[in-house]
Amino acid sequence: MAETKPEYRLIEHGRYFFQRRVPLHFQSAVGRKKWRAPSGNDHDAANDRLKVMRAEPLQIQGHLEGEFNMVA
Repeated sequence: MAETKPEYRLIEHGRYFFQRRVPLHFQSAVGRKKWRAPSGNDHDAANDRLKVMRAEPLQIQGHLEGEFNMVA
């Protein structure tokens, strides 16, 4: 049975990366269209790191939403 690739994981040249699109309304504040960070070149370690990295954009997004609500 084929293994399914976890959401937000990109594999390039044997290395694993976390990649997620920045919501359109935050792109100007963040300064980019995608969050992307290396998560290693070992499959198991990359999967463990992916679990932690998935929460980081959500924390940033929550912070930005709070700032936008304070300005509005």
